[in-house]
Amino acid sequence: MKRVLFLAFTAAFLFIGCVSAPKTEPTEPQIEKTESQNETGNQTETEDVSEIGTSEEETVSTSKYDDWKYKGFGTELPEWFEPALEYDDSSVKSILELTPETLIRIVFAEGIDVDQCEQKLNEISEELLSEFELLQSCWARLNPALYDLEDLYNSIRIYVSNDDVLEIEDN
Repeated sequence: MKRVLFLAFTAAFLFIGCVSAPKTEPTEPQIEKTESQNETGNQTETEDVSEIGTSEEETVSTSKYDDWKYKGFGTELPEWFEPALEYDDSSVKSILELTPETLIRIVFAEGIDVDQCEQKLNEISEELLSEFELLQSCWARLNPALYDLEDLYNSIRIYVSNDDVLEIEDN
């Protein structure tokens, strides 16, 4: 009998303990100032509630690219990225501080994600490895709010000739 009562109370306790009120998220963040902060004279920063509720992701970006390699670490999109997309090798050379006689190869791939772009570039790159070495690489995603494309990712690699200067006719 004691065993049955013990099991009944345990089951009831577990059932009651598992029941919880539904989670509700506050619609506006609350800023609280405690009495001890106000009384001691410590200065408390007051924040505008409207600024707290917004973040970068919630605002609609109008920039052409919304994500790129190492953006999360605070780097900017490289200056050479746009000219490389347009195969403007003279601009790319000047931005990368290469001589005009330097032979470079710009390899470009589009895809639905970074992995697909990199796979395409790896297949193309195998042919270049004997004569060229990788100088720069970057990927970027076109802003989906501005572009209605399936392949939003662009990946670029810039290779420079292993020889200091090769004939321009090879370009």
